[in-house]
Amino acid sequence: TADAAGICIRTGNACILRGGSLAYHSCAMIAELLADALEAKGFPREAVSMIESTDREATGELMKLRGIVDVLIPRGGAGLIQ
Repeated sequence: TADAAGICIRTGNACILRGGSLAYHSCAMIAELLADALEAKGFPREAVSMIESTDREATGELMKLRGIVDVLIPRGGAGLIQ
């Protein structure tokens, strides 16, 4: 989560995070800490956001946003990646 967000931020892109149900609270804390760090350095905290849903359908919806979402880094089982 943090590594993917770091790559996005370092390359001047926004980042949308979505954690699974087992990692939801960790992902939320990482997103909050990243947003705080960005803001402290004068960047918009909105450059990092998190989808609150842990439902896999949310990931499916992101995958459909061609032309809006440029890169998607799926993490999980083979079924998700395919």
